[in-house]
Amino acid sequence: MVNDKETSSQQQQQQPVKAPTYNELMMLIGELRERLQVAEKAAEQTKSDNASVSSVSTGKCNEIRMFANLDNSVKVFTGSESNYDAADWIQSVESMADLNAWPVAYRMQFVRCNVTEAARDWFL
Repeated sequence: MVNDKETSSQQQQQQPVKAPTYNELMMLIGELRERLQVAEKAAEQTKSDNASVSSVSTGKCNEIRMFANLDNSVKVFTGSESNYDAADWIQSVESMADLNAWPVAYRMQFVRCNVTEAARDWFL
């Protein structure tokens, strides 16, 4: 049984990594451009909605914020990720915070809740 596990792990290690073809890369670029356009339209809509709401004076009121399910939107950061993954994680957090117009205190609390292991030691 141990030999079966060793054999399967050796086979997995020996399999060459397949690089994407030019056509596959071009298709991915097209998909990413479409996603970017959708995200930009959503951001513009959010900005215009915020502008129309902020122009209305309602006097003093308590602030209530509704959040989407944040557990699924940004993965937990451990600190063992690559530089690119770290930059992508930071960009994801910034994008979500900008989209929801979070103040700095909300942003910091979200980061505190979504870092573990080595990254938590760096943060604290």
